[in-house]
Amino acid sequence: MDKLKVTTEESNCVTIVRVSGAADMLSTEILERALDRITVQRPPVVLLDLTGLTFLTSLGMGALARFSHSVKRNGQVRLHVPPGHVRDVLQRSRVIELFEQVDAV
Repeated sequence: MDKLKVTTEESNCVTIVRVSGAADMLSTEILERALDRITVQRPPVVLLDLTGLTFLTSLGMGALARFSHSVKRNGQVRLHVPPGHVRDVLQRSRVIELFEQVDAV
């Protein structure tokens, strides 16, 4: 599986978080720590880009759900996830409903 990678950048007052690779049982902690670091910064708008995410476990979905709830306390969180396996998993679990969805980054 692809190694999980989380990167951030700022663009027009939006924090863009790009997640790529596989969020499996072993790498979910990496995802959680990266998302926690972003949450404590209290960004007004976060765009979570899952374009490069190839695999997502229930632990990873839990991390995304907690991140959504935490960011929404102080700002907005948007999600970009293209059609495919990860989007299907997020839809079936209804985790996708926790995010405002956008078509492009």
